[in-house]
Amino acid sequence: MLIKTYQLAATVEQQVRIKLIAIEPIIGTLTVRQQNWLVNQLFTDATSDISTAIALKLLILWNTHDIEQLKLNLIAQYATQAKLIRHLLQDVRRHLDELILWQKTASGSLIDVQLVTTLAKMPISSNKTVGIIGDSVSFGLKATTNYGQYIQRATGSGVQNLAISGAHLSDNGYNSIYQQAQRLEKAQLYIFQGTDDDWLANVPIGSLTDKPNESYLGAFYHTIKVLKQKNASSKILTLTPTYQVPVKGNKVRRTDETRNKLGHNLHDYVRAQIQASYVLDIPVVNLMQKTLFNPADYQFRQLYMPDGLHPNERGHRIIAKEIATAYNYYFILSENKKSN
Repeated sequence: MLIKTYQLAATVEQQVRIKLIAIEPIIGTLTVRQQNWLVNQLFTDATSDISTAIALKLLILWNTHDIEQLKLNLIAQYATQAKLIRHLLQDVRRHLDELILWQKTASGSLIDVQLVTTLAKMPISSNKTVGIIGDSVSFGLKATTNYGQYIQRATGSGVQNLAISGAHLSDNGYNSIYQQAQRLEKAQLYIFQGTDDDWLANVPIGSLTDKPNESYLGAFYHTIKVLKQKNASSKILTLTPTYQVPVKGNKVRRTDETRNKLGHNLHDYVRAQIQASYVLDIPVVNLMQKTLFNPADYQFRQLYMPDGLHPNERGHRIIAKEIATAYNYYFILSENKKSN
């Protein structure tokens, strides 16, 4: 009699890890995070597509590297499960093909195939043109690939990213996010990132009735206005800054709790942005969540935000996925609820 899936789960996952080591020539260059992804994918396939006992048999035999022989052995032993077995073997082959693609990526960087594949299947892929404005985070400083590039690779959309490192939201000249918005071309989707630079420059939070050069919220309102004027039917998403712990060596330079000369910390500006987004009925992606970005944690910082301030390519994968998830929630699910 078969043992229930949950009772064999730990054993199956352990066997997968053992086999990953056994086929090191194929996946030896992957990071621990990428290997964990493969483990989870294989475990999901094993437990959902075939009985756990058969899956365990497959994993034990996997180090033979002979997919056809595995199929023959398993079909002979479990003839009634032939269709499911073939399906599982195809999935194993697909995962290995993805790993090979991972290693052969141009410029030597490893693309998160799972993320790109996921984004390509999500509603955000319906947008043929995307405009991005923001500061160093949206620009992709310290990252080999930024979230806009992940979206572009996954969807094939034309992405215009005008973000500039050190940009203020308030209008202090050409680099400001407000003026970036004016230079954007017409697009179906606009992604508008809030910034920490106004906080650091002691710009007043202000109100939505202020002029774009007077306050953070004044610039926020007028930037939204500019985007709507460019395309009244466009969809707009705003992003908040993340938690931050900028470090130099072992020294922490500041945190998001540090107060500027006006007595505000970064959280005050983020709260103001979120509230303004609600008032203007603009969807907001709140990246200031420790479940997403927790640079105070040393291990997280090393993996996703080495300088404690700018997400690397792994961090941008998180942002890209959050944007796609928010798009689905605000522009697809919510609209469907309204129509019903």
